[in-house]
Amino acid sequence: MFKYLLLSSLLSSVAFAQVDYDHCTESTKNLFQVAKIEGHSLPNLFTINDEGKLIANPKHVKLISFEETGKVQRYKFSTSTEKRSLLRLFRKKGVSVSDLKYTFEVHRDSKGRVKSVTKVPECENCKNTSALEFTYIKDDCIPSQLVTKNLDGESTIAVDSLVCRAAVQREKDLISSMRRGFKCIDELSNYYNKTIESSQKALDHLNDEESKLSDSVESQLVSRLEKTIKMSKKLAKPLANYASMENEQFEIRTENAKTIGECFKSLGEDYIKENKYFSKTGGYKKEDRPQLPKKDDAVAVEL
Repeated sequence: MFKYLLLSSLLSSVAFAQVDYDHCTESTKNLFQVAKIEGHSLPNLFTINDEGKLIANPKHVKLISFEETGKVQRYKFSTSTEKRSLLRLFRKKGVSVSDLKYTFEVHRDSKGRVKSVTKVPECENCKNTSALEFTYIKDDCIPSQLVTKNLDGESTIAVDSLVCRAAVQREKDLISSMRRGFKCIDELSNYYNKTIESSQKALDHLNDEESKLSDSVESQLVSRLEKTIKMSKKLAKPLANYASMENEQFEIRTENAKTIGECFKSLGEDYIKENKYFSKTGGYKKEDRPQLPKKDDAVAVEL
């Protein structure tokens, strides 16, 4: 009897294990706001609660409708704010609050965890979407990549966590190598060899991820990495005259800075810099990647 109760207790604890959605919520705060106005960071539309459901920001947003079919949830939100500073900003920018309506689809994996949150366009026949994909390290939900579609329905990887992490590490390594490089020029040569290796690994990862997308177009991340590899090959020479190759050095740092800026803006600086989720080889630590059920449920149709 005791063994039966113990087994029952263990099964229950597994079935109702809590998932920490904090990092994934932070990324949705960065990406999905009450309005998009250049140069302004506005309040978030929703947060993700412990049950993996989207909860409307009570100060600025209301939930218009919710539907659930199998592993797919569909939410519709509208901006509803009484904050005077926001209303003044909207009027100044010619934004009508009544037009600020948003539809999101949430797909869950076979374990019931949130796999992705997709912003669905409001206009009829529009194909442009923004899908934030998640992965898991133990019970922590973390954003893995942002996949966007243009008006023609072509997909591209706008931001990828592993590419972001590699870019941050390259910048960190460069600063360290430059300090030591004053004493030994070979340090800089070694750095650019490491940059080639790191960039090529990130490029291979992106190519693998893009191959999984239908109707994909090349990500800007790909061209940046290819440029970084090309410039680094010029600099990765034991007797390179770095003083005469300032343009190449500047281009590498510029391309890297663009990637880092987009990563921090979309996924969050603290998460990308946090060591607990990333291995020293450039991957995730013990990743548990979400998988959709073998026979995916049909998407709910809005009434």
